Amino acid sequence: MARYRFTARDLAPLRSLLDAPFAREVLDAAIPIKRFAGARQQEEVELPVAVQSREEPDGVPLHEILKMVQAEVPGVSGMAVRQGKAVLTHKGPLTAEQKRKIGRLLQDRRRLLALRPSGGSDGAADSPEAIKKVLLDQATPDVEWLRAFRRYTVAELIRKDSSRPDALPRQRKKQ
Repeated sequence: MARYRFTARDLAPLRSLLDAPFAREVLDAAIPIKRFAGARQQEEVELPVAVQSREEPDGVPLHEILKMVQAEVPGVSGMAVRQGKAVLTHKGPLTAEQKRKIGRLLQDRRRLLALRPSGGSDGAADSPEAIKKVLLDQATPDVEWLRAFRRYTVAELIRKDSSRPDALPRQRKKQ
């Protein structure tokens, strides 16, 4: 069913009501529920590193990348990753110099990799007791727990089992 389109003639009886002084005061005092800001501007930049996600727990945290960019270019208001590219939103138009700064920052692989959480050492200096403490702590985030579990399995389980000759996988004879 088609929608009825109101014409000026249909709305004429309401005009006297809307022109009343009290109606004008009510309409002037009304606060809109949603305000639309001007269209935000966006820039797309390819990232040379993986961003931390469910699939990439060892990636660089996006919020850390945003902090780094905002330290150099304060006009950047947000960042998202779509199909491997960083989409930056900013409030006003960026100058050519600001665009170059953003490009240099987001192409510097070493600087981006330095933003990753260290999660302690590589496991060589951690004692098994310290690793167990991290594993048993309920407040440990999933990513840190997985790292600690990997260190624990390498340090405790795999090394102990590999010392036994029967624990090594047997190779099939080629025929």
